[in-house]
Amino acid sequence: ELHGSRPAERSEMRGALMLAALLLATAGGALPRAPFGVRRAAFARARPVAVHESHPCEPGVSCTGERVVVVGATGYIGKAVVREAARRGYPTVAVVRDPAAFSASQGPMEGVRVVRADVCDLASLEGAGGPLAPGMADVVICCLASRQGTVRDAEAIDYNATMNAVRGALTSGCRHFVLLSAICVRSAEREEPNALRFQYCKLRVEDELRALAARNALSHSAVRPTAFFKSVCNQFERLASGGAFTYFDLGGGSCIKANPISERDLANALVDTIADPRRLNAVWQIGGPDGPLSKLEQGTLMAAAAGLPPPRLVGVPIGVLNGIVGALELLASVLRLGALEDAAEIARILRYYASEDMVAVGKGEVYGSDSVVDFYKTVAREGREYDPYVAIFESRSAVEGFAAPGVTTTAAKHELVTSAREEL
Repeated sequence: ELHGSRPAERSEMRGALMLAALLLATAGGALPRAPFGVRRAAFARARPVAVHESHPCEPGVSCTGERVVVVGATGYIGKAVVREAARRGYPTVAVVRDPAAFSASQGPMEGVRVVRADVCDLASLEGAGGPLAPGMADVVICCLASRQGTVRDAEAIDYNATMNAVRGALTSGCRHFVLLSAICVRSAEREEPNALRFQYCKLRVEDELRALAARNALSHSAVRPTAFFKSVCNQFERLASGGAFTYFDLGGGSCIKANPISERDLANALVDTIADPRRLNAVWQIGGPDGPLSKLEQGTLMAAAAGLPPPRLVGVPIGVLNGIVGALELLASVLRLGALEDAAEIARILRYYASEDMVAVGKGEVYGSDSVVDFYKTVAREGREYDPYVAIFESRSAVEGFAAPGVTTTAAKHELVTSAREEL
């Protein structure tokens, strides 16, 4: 396919393939699921609350009045959860490493107390003055997620740091723990050959929470969203300048699908679980209200939001990624270099997200009202923040140039994006 394409298309595909081996990270391999011993605070909670079927949750409204601690409050979803919990009237604590930077970026938030703690250090969470010290919290919402997804990163954040939050919740005497998981964890659950390391780490946490619930030590809700809106906005600036849309071809022009969910809707869902008896000690797969959209449909919708016709398509055969994964795995096994092992993990995670649908459309799985179409229109008007951990087939300069302060004309934006494309 590369040989038969036009020079411009070949150039675009070569650039895409060069980027492929540098992205994201995480890999397969089953992990042992050893139970851990935890202790529960030997005192009554300040606000004991019973969640019953006779008091159904009203989505986006219900509030038990309990004290909520948000761990991972500086992340994409964590920030939205802090705002939503406080909006509903929950006394909310945001756990961050740098309170000054968080407050400066988020502005004043009524009902929110910002507390410094290191999630990798249990003592800073549950020690004197910590956000999960004895008697300080009733509910924990954990939005932690490894940024790179390499083996060490996944173990450190997706398992160890998250389990620190669980242990802290027990020390504090919490009633409920809400875990932001991911729909792709089902691959680890099924022990599929392409399951990734961070998926196994999150599954181990879910297993630990189930064990605690069985002992009536701590109730929980595990929320597994599909894809975030920011994850299905790659190449927007490129399309807005009239460029081609690059996707991974699974064969015969087919590609992955997703019904993504907005940060606001997902934050609402996470906070809902505090008062919703249906989510008690349960896994909730959740997706947005749009029907499953293929990557090709996403590209067409982005172009339409920018006022352009459907873009020219450039399909990269998925076999290319299979070759990259195989080569990096071989080199990593022979040379045993950490950098190569991480590169192999990066290639595996990219292949996973290029070949697996992120769809949740079963009963009770479709949630919210935000449409990805409206999100694309907002990006066309206001630009968006660059996130290197979901950036595929795009560059920082293209994203930031599109939304550069003082750039208001279409021509000026076009010039910046064109320059970024040449850079890419």
